[in-house]
Amino acid sequence: KSDTDEVVRRVVASRLPVEQLEAMIADPDREVRLSVAARLPEPLLLRLIDDPDYLIRATVARRLPHGQLAKMARDSEREVRKVVATRLPPFALHMLANDSEPEVRAVVAERALPGLAAALLKDPEWWVRLAAVANAPLEFLPPLTQDPELEVREAAQARLAESEAV
Repeated sequence: KSDTDEVVRRVVASRLPVEQLEAMIADPDREVRLSVAARLPEPLLLRLIDDPDYLIRATVARRLPHGQLAKMARDSEREVRKVVATRLPPFALHMLANDSEPEVRAVVAERALPGLAAALLKDPEWWVRLAAVANAPLEFLPPLTQDPELEVREAAQARLAESEAV
């Protein structure tokens, strides 16, 4: 745990009994902290929520209980917020619906409940609108048949055609 060689500490972090990992939470080596984050008992994960490295925080977001994910919804790094968006329960996705990054909003749109998906149909990014088409209520889709982007128009038309065929 206190070896000066980070390679040794990485091996130790991957093999140490989980109840002893807490001592390695603040290790200066990213790979050591990644091993710790992947194996740390859930109650201790919050200790890494503000780690300076986004990969550590993304690992924490993958493992954190759903009820604690909201704490990471405003993370400074897009990749962390994308992980949060893939794990939040659909009813909580509104927390990320106005994210500054379209990649995050697209993940939200893919998983959104109908009301939120309808709101995301007006997103300035075409690929967020495209992702929202699948979850939005049908009555919100007709305007998208005139969308400037061909893929959005085609997706809206296809979904409307499916509903008429049933």
